[in-house]
Amino acid sequence: MENIESRHKKMVLTMALSAVAVVPLLQTPAAKKPSFELASVKPAAAVNTFGDPGGPKGNRFTLTGTLSYLLVYAYGLELDPTGNDNRILGGPAWIGTDRFDIQAKANDSITSLAPDQATLMLQSLLEDRFQLKAHIETREVPVYNLVVAKGGHKMKLSEDQGPYGASGSQRGLPVDAQGPVPRGMVRMTRSLNG
Repeated sequence: MENIESRHKKMVLTMALSAVAVVPLLQTPAAKKPSFELASVKPAAAVNTFGDPGGPKGNRFTLTGTLSYLLVYAYGLELDPTGNDNRILGGPAWIGTDRFDIQAKANDSITSLAPDQATLMLQSLLEDRFQLKAHIETREVPVYNLVVAKGGHKMKLSEDQGPYGASGSQRGLPVDAQGPVPRGMVRMTRSLNG
């Protein structure tokens, strides 16, 4: 079994070789990114609400979030479930706190905005409205290696070993709002009282 350090060095070396291979591609003149025909960027209410997260619908695009979230969306990064996104370096202190509502429209020749097209348009919008200068780079960061101890793992199977989301409606949600939630599912409710 390889030790953790040698695995990490191999991974970094692979990433470094990949970066070297990409550099000549980045030196070619880049085509101008597409942009929205009309766009509105306004400060959003600080209240977190559940519902449609936004994105392209027809030739329109809506999205609400912090600048950090908008960058994650625009550059196709995976969302960090903790909310502490350390992949975005630099920027003002409010990048992860102030929220913005974006409503935009592509020109009428586009009837259905593709997700990859929408992200390029969002990149253009962020560059224009926030004077954003961004680039993507590979960095070496500390990692943890989760391994099973010599005595074996101590985890036990849950009592419910039925199929994931076994009972429920077509969307996988429980039909009975008061009944047990199927294995692998989470029930979220909104309180109208507060």
